[in-house]
Amino acid sequence: MNTRLLFLLFLLFAYSCSEDKIDRSNDKDIPEQKVVEGNHLVKGLVRIKLKESAEQRVSLTSVDGKTRTGISALDELADRLGATKIERVFPPAGEFEARTRAAGLHLWYDIYFDETKPVTRAIGDLSELAEIDKVDPVRKIKRVGGVGRAIPITMSGSGIEAALPGRPNDPLLRAQWHYVNDGTVKDAVAGADINLLEAWKVTTGSPEVIVAIVDGGIDYEHEDLQDNMWVNEAEKNGAAGRDDDNNNYVDDIYGWNFVDNTATIIPHSHGTHVAGTVSAVNNNGKGLCGVAGGSGNHDGVRLMSCQIFKADPNDPNEDIGTNRTPQAIKYGADNGAVISQNSWGFVFDNKEQTYMDNATKEAIDYFIKYAGTDKNGNQVGPMKGGIVIFAAGNEDSDYKAYPAAYGPVLSVAAMAPDYRKAWYSNFADWINLTAPGGTEPMGVRYAKECMVASTGPGNEYIYMQGTSMACPHVSGIAALVVSKYGVGHPGFTPNDLRERLLAATRDIDQYNAGYRGKMGVGYIDAALALQEDRGIAPEPVADLAITWGAASVLLKWSVTSDEDNGTPDRYDIYVKTQSFDDMDLSGIEPTKSIDVSRMKFGDEVSVRIQGLIPETRYYVAVVGVDRFGNRSAYTVEGGETVTNAAPVVVWRNPTDIVLKAFETARIYFDVTDPEDQVWEYRLESTPDGVSVGREENTVIVTIVAPEITAGVKTPLQLIVTNEGGSSETVEIPYEILPNRTPEIVGTVTFENLYFGKVGETQTIDLNTYFRDPDGENLKYTATCSSNGLVSISVSNNQLVLKSLRTGLGKLTITATDHLGATANIVVDILVRDDSRMADFYPNPVRDELNIQMGKEVKGNIEVKLYNTNGVLVLETGKEIAPFKPAKLDVTKLPGGSYVVVVKYNGKEYKNNIV
Repeated sequence: MNTRLLFLLFLLFAYSCSEDKIDRSNDKDIPEQKVVEGNHLVKGLVRIKLKESAEQRVSLTSVDGKTRTGISALDELADRLGATKIERVFPPAGEFEARTRAAGLHLWYDIYFDETKPVTRAIGDLSELAEIDKVDPVRKIKRVGGVGRAIPITMSGSGIEAALPGRPNDPLLRAQWHYVNDGTVKDAVAGADINLLEAWKVTTGSPEVIVAIVDGGIDYEHEDLQDNMWVNEAEKNGAAGRDDDNNNYVDDIYGWNFVDNTATIIPHSHGTHVAGTVSAVNNNGKGLCGVAGGSGNHDGVRLMSCQIFKADPNDPNEDIGTNRTPQAIKYGADNGAVISQNSWGFVFDNKEQTYMDNATKEAIDYFIKYAGTDKNGNQVGPMKGGIVIFAAGNEDSDYKAYPAAYGPVLSVAAMAPDYRKAWYSNFADWINLTAPGGTEPMGVRYAKECMVASTGPGNEYIYMQGTSMACPHVSGIAALVVSKYGVGHPGFTPNDLRERLLAATRDIDQYNAGYRGKMGVGYIDAALALQEDRGIAPEPVADLAITWGAASVLLKWSVTSDEDNGTPDRYDIYVKTQSFDDMDLSGIEPTKSIDVSRMKFGDEVSVRIQGLIPETRYYVAVVGVDRFGNRSAYTVEGGETVTNAAPVVVWRNPTDIVLKAFETARIYFDVTDPEDQVWEYRLESTPDGVSVGREENTVIVTIVAPEITAGVKTPLQLIVTNEGGSSETVEIPYEILPNRTPEIVGTVTFENLYFGKVGETQTIDLNTYFRDPDGENLKYTATCSSNGLVSISVSNNQLVLKSLRTGLGKLTITATDHLGATANIVVDILVRDDSRMADFYPNPVRDELNIQMGKEVKGNIEVKLYNTNGVLVLETGKEIAPFKPAKLDVTKLPGGSYVVVVKYNGKEYKNNIV
């Protein structure tokens, strides 16, 4: 092959790979990871994504029981972490390896290391390597259903009888209020169901539709499931122990056990229950029904078991999960599933710091893009692409519960049999839909029959509750839609399916006022999801009312009826300066479209069209459009816009703005426009210390005096202009007063502070001694010249002093205003032991002896010094006060021991000194 041909082939390959990249536009919605060590993370495991240039150098080998990658820096770091195994997260995919690489999934590797080493350390170290693009911890997973214990269902209890005429003959269908609710179950409300009987009149499913149950293992031998299990015929008919279909999963007949990484599926109550809701076999005279379980002719949708949980043998109520959930999701896409059913979520210790790991996100993106297609991207399944459906979670919380909160998935909340939010269900603005999840008895309300009935391991039938139970209702309805509109209809896409599911809802907010907007667009109705186009257009608008403004027009009308769809899906509005006579509007882009799919017949629609020209004649046409594109006759009105009026700006609480130097003023202006036009605001100039902002229809001018020099300032000019160009100007004069220094209150004297013992506490209200002429709240600090003499604290203008040792010092108290101007008070502070009548210090003394006496001692004292022979060597009188010790000059005395005798008020006090 010549060089030119090789080059052309390379270009072709590079182009095809670039065209096959998965859309990453949703990445911006994923919060930045904040990794905190804890039990929510799998110990001894991190997940890395190599850069493409580095992955080309990888050659996995085993040396002395340790995996080597061939990248020296990575291998050295792995050794330091005590790593024993490194493997691809997504194993080689046989015929789908090319698209696996195009999606970048081949770049992901798991590193298993010493569990005693912190995951955060491993992440930090690995993040420094130039060869690595991303490093993620592996978060533990939990099932989000089966809240409480599973309750067995008996054939004889709860009023369960043989199926009624015209329904499938499954005896426990009567227990499935969530399919058809007649209100007979305790506290149930008729109609709180998915309206499944009506949907079954259109389709009951198709075996060409495969649903991947990413959950606990399905009991594939269950009497009510085995006929609807997906079977990998290549493996079933091939040799045991051989990968007959070359998908890198040996003997995967019914799916794969990702917990043990084996083909042996271990039945699990949660996974089996979820599977039964999707596709328990219908009309087989056994058990109960699945949403898409067929008609009894082996024609239900197929269930693929992608096991990510198994029961903990040490605690049957707990699960052992897997770290291979991304692999489990991808497995479904590569083996024919077009619906991925997920009733699980990540464990989060802190709901304020949740995130979506990158590998799971990329696996979801892969499923959505590649499910239902062959290795060349051609559609071979019933849908070109896939849909991923997640339970919203059971914490009764409003937080980002990933993966359910990831934008591209469809998330499902749960309701009880009376339309109310199930007590456990999460609620949030990211939730898409609500479906029946059931509820256990709550005090005197509800009964066990209010839970969801489905299959359990070992040919059992059990009640469970949870968003896990709500989610497979939506997956089952999705399977019905794909059976009807995908099978035999090439080109049906996940977006087509998603739009149908979101449009097929009833109002849930009316029953849950406290959760309005937090339970998705409504509760799902299977019959609406399957509704066919009968070609009947909505009734035209008959009560159009128009109010003309200068640059806008306000339209109001009532939602009309639609014989086969109930009401229109939207209204298209056209506004033009020419007449609509004999004009075909169907091919013209409307001026505005209004979604009314959640509104009821007779509800008022109110729409304002902006951007018109004042004093101009316009024509307005309104056309109702149903979900199938059938268009009503248009309703036309004409009229003229009026002269443009300026916005009305009202100064809230107008007053002279005179600010002290420390103050900040917020000035509010309420703005309305006569025609409700869009308006803008600005200040003609914005000097330092002045800013302007907006909150809804209020403009707020903020003046921060500390940032502005004192004086009468040039008035501010607030200008508000509407889209028609008319404006209103408001002048805002203001003045900043000069700052004045804090003052010491002249009528109160701050006395010197005396402590009669160590450990004594004194509290002083500083506001008694300081004031600010501007009325500011002052900040106080205090220091002592003698370290360690007292402890000092200031709180709420209270100075608290506690004596720590004896001694004399000076206390400085400083009052500071907002701008830093200060005033000071300095006082003496004395700490002594009043149990002693006199203190003599220092002792030994060299030059000068201090004599300190009690708080009440003030005046003259007599002092005598005697040597060791009793001879008087010094006699003098001294002045003394509490904060002024008497000072005795001893420089002329020879060294030695002396007795000091102090006489005051006729009493003598003695002490030995050296």
